[in-house]
Order: sequence, then structure tokens, then C-alpha cells
Amino acid sequence: IVEGAGRFTAEDLSQVFGGLASLSVREPLFAAHLAGEGRPLVGALSAQAQRTATELTASQAVRIIWALGKLGVLQEDLISVLAGQLGRPAALRDLSAKDVAMCAWGLAKVRSRNVALPRTLSRHIQSGLVQSFGEQSIANTMWAFATLNVRDKALMQSMAARALDADVLHSLTCQAMANIAWALAHLGIRDDAMMEAIAERAMEDGRLAEFKPKELANLAWAFARLDLLQEPLFQRLVPQVQRQLNSLKPLDIAMLSWAFATAGLRDYPLMLAIARRVVGDGLVDRFNNQGITMTTWAFATLDIRDDALLGAVAKRARRPQVLATFNDQDLANTAWAFASLGVHD
Repeated sequence: IVEGAGRFTAEDLSQVFGGLASLSVREPLFAAHLAGEGRPLVGALSAQAQRTATELTASQAVRIIWALGKLGVLQEDLISVLAGQLGRPAALRDLSAKDVAMCAWGLAKVRSRNVALPRTLSRHIQSGLVQSFGEQSIANTMWAFATLNVRDKALMQSMAARALDADVLHSLTCQAMANIAWALAHLGIRDDAMMEAIAERAMEDGRLAEFKPKELANLAWAFARLDLLQEPLFQRLVPQVQRQLNSLKPLDIAMLSWAFATAGLRDYPLMLAIARRVVGDGLVDRFNNQGITMTTWAFATLDIRDDALLGAVAKRARRPQVLATFNDQDLANTAWAFASLGVHD
């Protein structure tokens, strides 16, 4: 493929990029290969895509950006060229809601720094396309803009308003609810109607039991971050967190601990169970500066002292490679937590 990439047509490139993306999802070893020894393959395809960009249809350009996201390979020069193509009025007219969501998702997955394309997509969505968005496209697009740290309040509010339409609201999946809530909270955009609707839907018919660990963490963190401390929701989150405690990853635990503390929910058995999970299963060795700061702050705020947890966290934080990642706020919050709990380490 590398040797023949220079002869590929626009259609060939779209198909090959899509095929590689699908293979990388099914075969982790192949994905690892493309990220390492196989990088010349993506590079050769990207170079040819830049040369033939004017021949790509809008949907083909979107498929390539989506594929880059699936592959986890950033090709900023190619994205810049494709952004120019997609910015043409004729190209935008051909983009469906699904196309826009795929494009935004691909940009977010590779953490592209291109600023022109998100703006183009936002204008296109708000020109009337938003009414054709379904629940998955809404959730993916809102998540993407938040991940890219593009704080487009008008766009997010228009997407939330569409999500509140009955045909969308009643089809929101657990993942969609968690992603929408997380996106609004991450960007600091408070939409009470949207968040209240998410809370009501999440609590109905035992739906919270269907949330995956990461989704529970994102949901709880979002409500706490936006200062929407709905007690019924947080009370119902407790048994679900307890049930899935062994599946929680370090950041999930940190986010949940911080959310419960911010909500003022002092569930002593739950917090001790979290402490045992962090220490007993060695999760503390995977905590980064954010995990350490959020977790210690949470225990101190709730006035729950667990010496085994604090000792393990202190040992982790003292490692030079970890300590070097702390900013001033991290250091201040962590120091306050230890002092507040009367631990002089």
C-alpha cells in the first residue's frame, strides 16, 4: 500500500482509510502496529489524500477524518487541507447530521488543534441542520466540542434544546446522557432543563443500573461540577457505585469521590470501600496528579480519615515523576487535605 499510495484515487483513499480504521478496532495488535512501525503507511496515505483533496467528496473527507480518529493518528496537515475543502458552501450542503458528528468525533479523538473546521461545523449545525440530529449524533458532537475545549455556548444550547425534543429525549442511551452531561459541565455551560431531564431519565425504571462505570463517574461529576446537587440522584448513585466498584478505574474513582464530596454526601461505608479498592488492588500506583488531588480533597472535605489510603497516596505523590506533574493548585489542595485530616507527612 505504501508503494502504491501515489496511484490511489479519492475513492480508493476513503475506502482504505475506512478499512484500516475498522481493522484497528477489531485487531488491537494491528492498531499498535499502525501507531509504531506502520506509521509510514498512514503517512503515505495522508500525503496522497492532500494531493487529491480537491477530488474528495464531502462524505469522503469526513470518512478520512473519522478514520484518523479511530486509528488515533494525528495528521494535522491533512486535517487542515480537508478543513478547507469542507468549508466550501457546496461541500457543506452535502453534509448530513451523521457526517458532522463523525467529523467532530474524529477531530476530538486525535485532539486536533485545527480551529477553522469546528467553527465551520458549528455554523452548519446552527443553520438549521440541528433539527435532523438524533441522540447519538447530538451526544457525540457535544462530547467532541467539549473534548476539543471549544466553548461554543450557542451551539451547545441548540444541541441541548434538540435533545429535549420528545423524539430524542426518550431515546437517550446511558452513554448519551453521560456524554451530554459531561460536555456541558466540562465547558461550564449550565443548562438546567437539560440536566434535569437527564436526571429524571437516568432515575426512571432502574436505568441507573445500566450505566457503565465510566458513565456513572461522568454523570456524577457533571452534576457536581455544575452545582446541580440533586439529592435523589446522588442517593441512587451510591448503590450503583458500590455494585460496580471493582470495575472502576483510577480516574473514575477520583471523579466519583470528588462528586460525592462536592454534593455533601457523606456515605461512610462507600468511602471506606473506595479506600480499600484504591489501596488493596494497587490502583494507587496508577493515580496521576489529578487522581491524587481529587481523592484526597474528597476524603478531607467529608472528614473521613483512612490512614492506609493516605499513606499510599503520600508515597505515590512523593515519586519524582509524579510530583513533577503537580501544579500549584494541586499542591495546595493536597496539602490542605492532609493538614485538614491531621496527617503530617
